[in-house]
Amino acid sequence: MNKFIGLCLFPLLSSAAAQAVSANEVSSTQFNLAELVSESSSRIYPFIPGYHPTYWNTGGNHQRYNNCYNYAANRISPTNAKSQPGYAKGHRGFNSDNGASCAGVIAGAKADGFREVPSSLWNYKKSNFSNSLTLSALVLAPHYDYHWYRRDSNRRWSHKPGSTNATNLDNSNRAIYDPQRADRGVYTQFCGYFENYSSVPADFVGPYIEQNKGNIYVTGTFQSANSNIEADIAKQDSTASTVTVLKYSGRENPSLPLTKLNDYLQYRISEVAKLQDTSILRKELAQPGEDFVPSILGYKGLLINDTKGVYFNPGDQVLISEGTIKVLSTNKNELATSKLPSRIIKSSLLDLSLEKDLVDFIETAK
Repeated sequence: MNKFIGLCLFPLLSSAAAQAVSANEVSSTQFNLAELVSESSSRIYPFIPGYHPTYWNTGGNHQRYNNCYNYAANRISPTNAKSQPGYAKGHRGFNSDNGASCAGVIAGAKADGFREVPSSLWNYKKSNFSNSLTLSALVLAPHYDYHWYRRDSNRRWSHKPGSTNATNLDNSNRAIYDPQRADRGVYTQFCGYFENYSSVPADFVGPYIEQNKGNIYVTGTFQSANSNIEADIAKQDSTASTVTVLKYSGRENPSLPLTKLNDYLQYRISEVAKLQDTSILRKELAQPGEDFVPSILGYKGLLINDTKGVYFNPGDQVLISEGTIKVLSTNKNELATSKLPSRIIKSSLLDLSLEKDLVDFIETAK
């Protein structure tokens, strides 16, 4: 690769990426780099991506439509559906055996282009930073869901649990140095390690951006004319007001438009919404740096995304979780007094059965 590397371009690289390129010149891999880039340029800079969560943690659709698999592949979803292992190549991934074992997700990821690391090389790969391969780890909650982690250039691991923020902390709020030993909640089965490449063309000009530079195409829409799996999600109106059960990291969460709830549930939500404009419920601003939805694995509650303002202010997000309501408000009157770009209002949930009834209705309807 020496002849492809122009010294004048090295200032564009982060130090970690530059070291990865230099190391890659003297180390061999099983990848053919020329096959991993477009035909317009076979000259690339491979690198281990850095931990830059702000790229993913936008709070909007960019964050919502990218999950743990997108994060591990370092590639955003081209559709308004979270990418699923194998869908880009017509493999059903987790759904091929309903998550009975790791095999379905592994087969799907390998169809997309991930390379499985033999178990005999796990320890070596985890400690090896001499090349530019992106190392990922897969875990499973059998018959429930799957989850991916990604190793970053700082020698730690990070992940993106579903629609929540990308984070480098586990379920016990500890830094992740090895996903095998991290607190993974319900994802108790460790499936193994995988490799792929992140890279940019050698003639790349401009600020060096490490995110969304993976060389594996992933999608949330199943690529087969004979199947409509997840088709309703891909066609879903992203502007509709919805309520979603936040339970999965990899799979699509069960979700319904607010207008599809039965009359009784719609009435109860409207009553809660009315109380948010009174002093009946205690309200307080969130603590600085507090995430609206916690970046943990497992059930996180119900999220109402009221884009149309059906019950709350247009654009408000409402989290109902374990007897508590949190409202991320964009109300301009509140903004004028709080002097913040957004405001999280927290309150006790008076009707504790509402959460369970909503979950039961949504999961039964799906």
